[in-house]
Amino acid sequence: MKKLILLIVPVFLIAPNVADAYQVNYASVEDIVGDEVILKYRTTDGYTFSVCDFSGQCGELLYDENEDNDAPQVFPEILGKTDYEKSVDGHRAVVKLAEIGDNTYRALYAVDGDDSSFISLIPYNGPSIRTSITYANDAVVFVGNGGEITRYQVSTGKISEISTEKTYYPYISLSEHGKYITAYYGGDDEHKIWNLINGKEMSISTETPSYVVFDNREERVAYLEEVDGFKKLFVAPIDDLEDKEEVNEGDYTVVEYEFIGDTLYYIANSEEGPSGPYIWNLYSYDPESGETEVVDSDVGYDDWYGNLKKTHSALMYEKVDGTNKNVIIYEPDAREGEKRTVLSAVEPREASDKITRTAVDLDGVPGVLLTPEGETGELPLIVWLHGGPMRQTSIGYHTFYGYAVYDEFLERFAEEANVLKIDYAGSWGHGEELRERLDDNLGVADVSDVLKSIEEIKKERDISNVYLLGNSYGGYLGARTLVEDPEEIDAVVSLSGVLDWESLISRIPSSPFKTYFDGTPNRDNEDKYEAASIMSRLDNIDDEKILLVYGEDDATVPTWQSTEFYSFAEEEGKNVELVNYEEEGHTILKSENLLDLCQRTAEVFSLSESLCEI
Repeated sequence: MKKLILLIVPVFLIAPNVADAYQVNYASVEDIVGDEVILKYRTTDGYTFSVCDFSGQCGELLYDENEDNDAPQVFPEILGKTDYEKSVDGHRAVVKLAEIGDNTYRALYAVDGDDSSFISLIPYNGPSIRTSITYANDAVVFVGNGGEITRYQVSTGKISEISTEKTYYPYISLSEHGKYITAYYGGDDEHKIWNLINGKEMSISTETPSYVVFDNREERVAYLEEVDGFKKLFVAPIDDLEDKEEVNEGDYTVVEYEFIGDTLYYIANSEEGPSGPYIWNLYSYDPESGETEVVDSDVGYDDWYGNLKKTHSALMYEKVDGTNKNVIIYEPDAREGEKRTVLSAVEPREASDKITRTAVDLDGVPGVLLTPEGETGELPLIVWLHGGPMRQTSIGYHTFYGYAVYDEFLERFAEEANVLKIDYAGSWGHGEELRERLDDNLGVADVSDVLKSIEEIKKERDISNVYLLGNSYGGYLGARTLVEDPEEIDAVVSLSGVLDWESLISRIPSSPFKTYFDGTPNRDNEDKYEAASIMSRLDNIDDEKILLVYGEDDATVPTWQSTEFYSFAEEEGKNVELVNYEEEGHTILKSENLLDLCQRTAEVFSLSESLCEI
C-alpha cells in the first residue's frame, strides 16, 4: 500500500477538502491490483482517485494535474509496456511482444504488486478484438474478428479453437475457467453458448438481451428474461438449459447479477409497499436450497451493467451514504462479522435531517415526497421530473451521479417547500403498465400524470404556488405541462430539455424517440407530434416564467433545442430566460455552475437563495 502511493504522489495533486457542501462524491472501481483497489471518484471538481486495500485502508485523494481522467499507474511496467490486458484481479497480464505481418506474438506474465514474472509464451499469434483472462487466472480467451474464438489453457499450453457464424459478439461473457463463452444474438432472439473445449454449441431462447453468468464450477448459468415489464432472473443447469427456475417470484426488476462460488448474487427492487420499487437490495440465492436472503439494503444500481464487480472470491458493489457513494467489498467466505469492508477515501456529508422523505402513490402515479420537518402551513410545491423517460426517481440521493447533483438542490429546497419527485408514464422499475402508458401518448399520458399528482397532493396539503423542475425529457415535460394547464403551474425550469420533437426527429431521424411517434414526421403521424408540441400551445401562457438551461458541450440533446425555442418564445413576448454554461455537457456538474443554477432556480421559485449557500 505505502509503496504504491509513494510512486504516484509526485504525479498527482492532493485534493482540497471535497466533503464541503455542494460536493457529491461518487466512487466506482477503476481497477483491481491484487489485494488493492483503485477507486475513481466523480466529484463536482472533476475526477480523482484513491488506492485502497481489502482491509479498508485508503490512501490520499489524487487529482490528475492534466485533467485527462487517467487512473494512477500502479501496475508494473512489463517490457516497457503498461497498456497490457490484465485479469480481473490484476494477477495476470497478456503482453504483446511484437506484431509482424498478420501475426501478433504475446506472453503471459504473473503480476504481484510492483513485480512481474514471465509465465509462458502464448502459442496463438492470430488477431484479437478482445482478450480475456479467466476469473480463475487459468486460461486466456481470444475473440477474433472473423467469428473465431481461441482458448489457451495455461497449465497444459493447449490451444483449442472454434468458429462461429457471426463476427459481432454483444453481451459476451466468459465462464470461471474459460470452458464456456456466451453472447446474445438479438436477430435470433437467443443466447449462444459455446463449449471451447469440445466445440459444442448450445442456446437459450429469449427476447431479452442480457449477460449470461456462470457459477464457479461451470455447472449453472443465470440470465434475465422480461416478464410483464419486469426483468426476472432465471437459473438453469448447463447440461439442461430448458430446466430453468425463476430465482424470486413477484413484481421486481433485476439489474445485475454474478456468481461467487455456487451462490448467485443479484441487485433488485421489490413490490413491498410504496417504498419497495425505490429500495434496491443485494440478494443472495442458493440454487440448491432455493433460499433467498438480503445481503445488503439500499445499494447502488444501474439499469445497464456496471455496479457489480467480482474476483474469484469477492464481490464489489456500491452504496450511497449521505452525499457519497462508496464501494463495498463482500467476501462470502470470510469469517463472520468480517464479510463486508467499506472503501471510502472521503468522509461523507450527511443528508439533510431537516426534511422527511416518503414514498407515495398518487392515484397510480408513484413518487417520493420531501417535506420540511414539522411544517404544517401553506408551502409551495416543486415537482421534479427525471429524464429518460425510462428512468426512476429515488428516495434519497440517486445512485446515478447525473441525478444526485440535482438531488442536492431538491433536498435544500425541501427545507422551504414540498418537493415531489414522480415517476410519470414511461418510467422504469414499476412494471409494464406504467412504462407502456407512454406508448403513442407522448405529451398526453405523461402530462396527465404530472397534473394528477399535483391534484392529489393538493388534497392532502395546503399548497401555494406550483413549480416544475426537470432535466432532459423532464425538461420537456415541465414545459409541455405548463402550456397544457398554465392556471395550475406558476413557473418551469427546464434543464437540457427537448422542446420541439418535430424539429429534433426531422433533423436527427435516427433518434430512438421516433418510436413514440411511429416514425419520423409524416402525414400519418402528425397528430402524435401535435399532441406532444409545446410551441403550438405557447399562446396558452401569459407571464408564467420559463427558465431554459443548457451546457454548451451537450452531446445528448442539441443546444439548438434551447436556443431556437428561446428565440421563438421571446418573439411571442413570453417570460422566458436562457442560461448556458461553458464546458458543461448534458448535466451541469461543476460546483460553481451548480451554485449559480441553484440560486437562479431558487429565485424563479421564490425561495431563499441562502438555501444554496456553501
